[in-house]
Amino acid sequence: MRILGFGGCRVNHAIQWAEAHDERVSRPNGKWIPSTFALNEVIQALDIWRGDVAIPAELKPVISAWGSRLVPQPQLVAEADCVLLETSQQVELFVDGYAVNRNVVSDKLLRGIGEKGKDAKTAVLRWYNSGLRSFDDTATLKHGSAVLPLITDDMPDAQMLRYLVANLRGRRADPSKSLLAIRERVGKPIGYITHTWQFMADGRQVHIPEGFYAEILEAVQEVGLPVLFPEQTIREFGVARAMRDDLRHYSEEFIPTISMVTIDFAARVISMQGDQNRRDEQLSPCHSDVVKAQAQV
Repeated sequence: MRILGFGGCRVNHAIQWAEAHDERVSRPNGKWIPSTFALNEVIQALDIWRGDVAIPAELKPVISAWGSRLVPQPQLVAEADCVLLETSQQVELFVDGYAVNRNVVSDKLLRGIGEKGKDAKTAVLRWYNSGLRSFDDTATLKHGSAVLPLITDDMPDAQMLRYLVANLRGRRADPSKSLLAIRERVGKPIGYITHTWQFMADGRQVHIPEGFYAEILEAVQEVGLPVLFPEQTIREFGVARAMRDDLRHYSEEFIPTISMVTIDFAARVISMQGDQNRRDEQLSPCHSDVVKAQAQV
């Protein structure tokens, strides 16, 4: 089966491991995007791959680090057997109506400008947190004016970064509306994988922003998508072994286990196609024996 995955490194590392080691899984016929964090990015990628939307070449460097993959590739969707979604962002970023990947802002602006000193870091974080993440266009413009002089000509893509700061806007996600739009576009079985921002050592989950986990899960249930809860597998395996030291990324030791759980989930999602009653069922991992056995190795 071919799986088209949209999400961060957790879901994508699981799928990529399976493509290399699980005979059930084939690589997608095209160049997919290994990091999407908000549902508006997913919708945009689908529209571009279908040939319905084109991003101006000059904007691609500030839209996504994977801008070269944002070209017509209808086979990516047409040949996929299912789509797996994970979203971690309540804030959807736009410039000129185009969705902007969070990593562009994090790497090129928050980190790139923040490294210029304490005052620069304070200024760029104020623009991001008090403006974009607060959905306040007035504050975004006000604090952005203090960031613009910090973008020096020696920075890569300096001119476009200035354009991004001047024109980037944050909007609150509408998960139900976006999920319905994605389902309409793909016409394939879709499964949702929950996202936890960080785990505590005792297995408790930390969600940022608070309440978004419940909000997106409610939307997923409203739309009727099956759900995988990887946190259950993480706790069974043991947080200390499943996660890296930052408690946000999967350890190399855990990836084969979560990959198997993810692919089994994808197979069940495919098998549920056309059966609404079963599609409404909330799926969770059913691999306790395997997880416990591997955790004891």
